[in-house]
Amino acid sequence: MIGICSYKDLANYGYWDEKFGYRERDWYVIILGNLNSHQESSALKLILDNYSYLNKRTKDVRYFMPGFMVENKGIKSFLRKSWTTSLDEIFHFYKKKFAFDEDGFIETVHWLEESVNYEYSEDTEIILLPYHRKSMQHEPVCDFEHMLSYNLDSLLKQDKNIIYFITKAVKVVSQNMTFAETKELMEGVFEDTMNTKIHKVFVAGAKALDRERDGVRSALSQLSNRGKTLFKTWTFEDFPRSFSKDGRQYDYDTFIRESADTVVFIIDDRIGEITMHEFDIAIDSFLFSEHPQILVYVQEEGADSSFDRDINYIKDRCNQSNPKQYYNDYADIKDLKNQVMRDFSTLIR
Repeated sequence: MIGICSYKDLANYGYWDEKFGYRERDWYVIILGNLNSHQESSALKLILDNYSYLNKRTKDVRYFMPGFMVENKGIKSFLRKSWTTSLDEIFHFYKKKFAFDEDGFIETVHWLEESVNYEYSEDTEIILLPYHRKSMQHEPVCDFEHMLSYNLDSLLKQDKNIIYFITKAVKVVSQNMTFAETKELMEGVFEDTMNTKIHKVFVAGAKALDRERDGVRSALSQLSNRGKTLFKTWTFEDFPRSFSKDGRQYDYDTFIRESADTVVFIIDDRIGEITMHEFDIAIDSFLFSEHPQILVYVQEEGADSSFDRDINYIKDRCNQSNPKQYYNDYADIKDLKNQVMRDFSTLIR
């Protein structure tokens, strides 16, 4: 997964031959996304979040992101160690930490639009562009007539797993087949992606447990990368900070009751009033409509007697439900992540 300043860097075929090997016929895989766009792209954000994973999965394919700084090992980046809160802040982070050449990106868009009956959608897209060469000494000749493009933001808005789609698309073009064979397989990949599912998760717990929430997000992101289910996580940090007519807590409660497929409760040595309120909302909703599923993870070290009383209340309510809801003790964040991956793997079978 390589950052290039613009399409002009594709002409450096000697470097790409050395890096990837020479083929008479091959495909460029181009992720077209504008980091500076006023119309911020959730798909681009998700791709950058999963940069390390995608880079490992696609290392033997000519896989380019125009506008991003060229680096021998991929995109020049300083990926965050912990989650940022809102989408606005995430893009503010990326704009500071990624070297992005908007002029080179725009050059690439113009090159594609002038070469084929194509118009950039202003969303993040994946472009599959075939090319051929007479020999190692000849420049690649792009076959724009048979170029394939897919709108990743559109797929994401339909709750489809775009990381799954990208990895499958890259696998298809790496097989070096004819255009007809590639197109047929890509139609299957697209249909398969449209059958993927999204699983919405609300992560509840004390504000201080930010590392634990990050651990849950990380575990679910890894799980998304392994299969067709895309796990999307929300915490109180992911809701708009603007004025809410009925209050912010009302928004959280409504999401738990009406939108979340699963609610995860992370509890340490005390249980706050808000966490207990959200647990009651979730369990009452489950008892009424069998929705959402509930997972409780508890680290009891340092707890006092009031904690014991509250935990017994939670255990009793979990045991009253049919089927019973998950209740687990965890030792540390690594153990929490392992349990989350195990439990959600069970939930989606």
